[in-house]
Parts: sequence; C-alpha cells; structure tokens
Amino acid sequence: MSNKQDLETLLAKVEAGWRFLLTPCHKTGQLGGTKAHLCKAAYNGSLDAALALKDAVLVGTNQYSIVTDPTCRKVSVCWWPDGISLERQYYAEAWCQENEARAILICIIKNLIEECK
Repeated sequence: MSNKQDLETLLAKVEAGWRFLLTPCHKTGQLGGTKAHLCKAAYNGSLDAALALKDAVLVGTNQYSIVTDPTCRKVSVCWWPDGISLERQYYAEAWCQENEARAILICIIKNLIEECK
C-alpha cells in the first residue's frame, strides 16, 4: 500500500509538528485522495478525521485508547490486520501535547510502517 520511506518521512514531519501543507512532498498521496485529506484534518486536530482515517487504513483495528493528563496526551493503538491473531499484531503509542487527533495520526503512521517490514 505504502512506501516505507515515504511513511517514515511523513512520521518525522508529523512528530516534529511542522506546519502541515498537503502537497506531494508530504507523501500522503499513497493513502489516496480522501485519506490524504483525513490525514491533514487529523494533524490539525479533528478527532473525527483521525478515527475515520484509522478505520479506513487500519482494517481490523480492534482497540485504541486515549489517555489524557495535564501535561500530555497519550494514545495507544493495537491493530490486528488478520483479526485477533497473536502472530500479526501491531502496537504503537504516541504523545502529543497539541491534541489527541495528532497522536492517533502518529500511531496510524507507526502501524503502517510496521506493516511494511
């Protein structure tokens, strides 16, 4: 689905908090048009977009959690691409002080990178 190097570049930019402009250099095109726009909206704080993106690209996701404390927002996402199977399980977590949606986006990208291995 995606090029691992492109996803790693995107992850670095999202984690760094760079101003996110939806252009080909951000390598979101491989996600598809609608998904690329969900990616941008999630980066900018739309929790609905982040969850829609998770549902669209992490088929088989069974669990995610959002934990908030006064200093940071922590998100973890577990993903079983073949249904619940201990053999193929991906897990990612992220912290983002700005918003939960961006933390979910980081987890989604991390999971997609793991799938490329």
